[in-house]
Amino acid sequence: MISPSNFSTHPDDESEKSPRTRQGDFSSLTPPHSNPTTPTKPKNEQLREILLEEIETLNLKIDNLTFELSANEKNYRAQIRKINNERKSLKQELEQWQTKFEDRVNDFASAPPPKTSKDMGRVVLLERIDELENDLCQSQSTIGPLEKRLERAQNQNQILLKQIEMLPLLMESNKELQQNIEESEKLIVGMQNELDHLNSRLRETEIVELNDLAMVNIESAVLDTHDRTLLNSQTLFDELENNLDARGFAKELARKKTWGISWSVLWAHYLFHLGLSVCRALKEGPNEVVRRVAGKKLSGNRDF
Repeated sequence: MISPSNFSTHPDDESEKSPRTRQGDFSSLTPPHSNPTTPTKPKNEQLREILLEEIETLNLKIDNLTFELSANEKNYRAQIRKINNERKSLKQELEQWQTKFEDRVNDFASAPPPKTSKDMGRVVLLERIDELENDLCQSQSTIGPLEKRLERAQNQNQILLKQIEMLPLLMESNKELQQNIEESEKLIVGMQNELDHLNSRLRETEIVELNDLAMVNIESAVLDTHDRTLLNSQTLFDELENNLDARGFAKELARKKTWGISWSVLWAHYLFHLGLSVCRALKEGPNEVVRRVAGKKLSGNRDF
């Protein structure tokens, strides 16, 4: 930014200072590329905070630039008016000196030379001419730096005008940043809703898988119980067949064999239907499980 310290009030100061310009760095406003299918809330919040900080910084820069431009423009205009007034006064003074010099030369040329000493008159005239030439050189040396300062002021004024023209572009970029922030907030809300929906579906899927696994385990347990019951019945039948006399206990063997087989079949049938009822009730809820199991037990006890 151009500051009023670039001007020096001393007439012999001919140093030129290059004006500084502010350029905003928009490279940090580009949000990092992220996978839209796997959003993370902390990264979105961090991006939002970065964008808000950049917008605040840009607003502060614009306000400071506007304030400095308005203040510097007033100072430059006042200095330019002062320089123009000084230049006009110096030109008038130079014209007066030139007029006086011409009048003196004309008067001296028209005046008769002194009778006593012609050389003295010439010496005085030459000294006066030298003094006028020195005054003229001093006036020119004073006007030169003022003209250079005036040129620098005009160049700086043009730079300020260009910076003022760039202000609308900065305001438009600020509006675009605000729109990007609003779109990012909408995207974050949509992603959060989608994440909640996915979590709910995942919980439902886990519950269904657990119910299926429980049904498979119960069915396998019922089948194993049925197989073990049949195996025990067969073992009992073999033992009875080996221990009993074939001729003396034929009737008793037939009776026990019939009783063991019928008892094992009934018990396996009861356990199988009990397992199926439990599997069906798991899909309906825990209260229905208790009710059906209790009903099956009561009916099984009555049948038994």
